Amino acid sequence: MQGCAVIQAGPEQSRQSRLLSNWECVIVSQILFEVPGESLLALKMDSEEAAETLRMAAAVKLYEIGRLSSGAAAQLAGVPRVVFLSRLSDYGVDTFRMTEAALQKESRLA
Repeated sequence: MQGCAVIQAGPEQSRQSRLLSNWECVIVSQILFEVPGESLLALKMDSEEAAETLRMAAAVKLYEIGRLSSGAAAQLAGVPRVVFLSRLSDYGVDTFRMTEAALQKESRLA
């Protein structure tokens, strides 16, 4: 199912786009899937809590494997980017990705 969520433009938008409109339409999709009752019992969560947890877990994993940027993953999780980045360690995921070569280059420049 797909729809349009109308939201007020935030302060992160450019001055020009804010002048054009204080409102924007964001296309959203709804994905429904069944979760066994035993899983909810094991998680000790109601369906609303489980939905939030699953959204965050999916966003973290997709960020970890490089399928989403941190900003896109934060949107999927439904939290600000700063909150998303701060919660990565809860899932054992590094906040910053840097290859060994890039790390060595950075250390030489420091």
